[in-house]
Amino acid sequence: MMPSPRTGLFRTGWASAFQNPDVFSDMPTATHNYCYCRRRRAVVGAGMLVMLATACGEAPTTPSPMGPTVALILPSVGPTESSVDVRIVGRGFEPGATVTMDGPVTNVAVASSTLITATAPPHPAGAVDVIVNNPDGRSARLTGGFTYVTVKAWTLTVSPELVAAGGRLTVTWTVTGGQSPLESPLDWIGMFSVGAQNTDYGLWVYTNGATSGTWTLNAPGQPGEYEFRYLPDDGYIDVARSPRVIIRD
Repeated sequence: MMPSPRTGLFRTGWASAFQNPDVFSDMPTATHNYCYCRRRRAVVGAGMLVMLATACGEAPTTPSPMGPTVALILPSVGPTESSVDVRIVGRGFEPGATVTMDGPVTNVAVASSTLITATAPPHPAGAVDVIVNNPDGRSARLTGGFTYVTVKAWTLTVSPELVAAGGRLTVTWTVTGGQSPLESPLDWIGMFSVGAQNTDYGLWVYTNGATSGTWTLNAPGQPGEYEFRYLPDDGYIDVARSPRVIIRD
């Protein structure tokens, strides 16, 4: 049986080998009802039978029988107050797939069979499932894969804002939001001249992990403009500053 002039492939069937012992035979690679044929030389003897491949053209592309899976989402934590761009990693994602995270997400793009990008909308605090739905109806779920958290906010106030050298000052701090009820015991508040570096501090105190509190102190004897700064975890990056305090003679 001769190969098809369009595809160079053989139709299905059993056939006797040619009398010439040096012939070509096509060995099939089965894919469902079709075969993609790879031609190679084979030496066969007279009277032997060879299996010929089915006519098919190109090897077919079919969806994965396993369906999609979701391995992880990056980032896995986001704010309750605003949208956040995410990357969903897995396999078996098909063009046109949709994503839900306790509701629809936006800007879904199937970059490849293993990557989807999307934008998660604002949502109340808590964990949500990440679900990918392929157009063929199959889906995958990453249970509790993404967690919405309330972003921390730090505030500092000081009273009075105009004081004589050596006078009494009261500083009040509050921390809201976040996942932990306590801050680091090494969070600290320092008094700085306006414009000074965070490493150039004067009076200071640890918050001891409290999310709110007051600090009463005597104003320094040097007149000028000062401010208080909140610096987490014994570091030197401030996250909040008080209004300016003017110390006069």
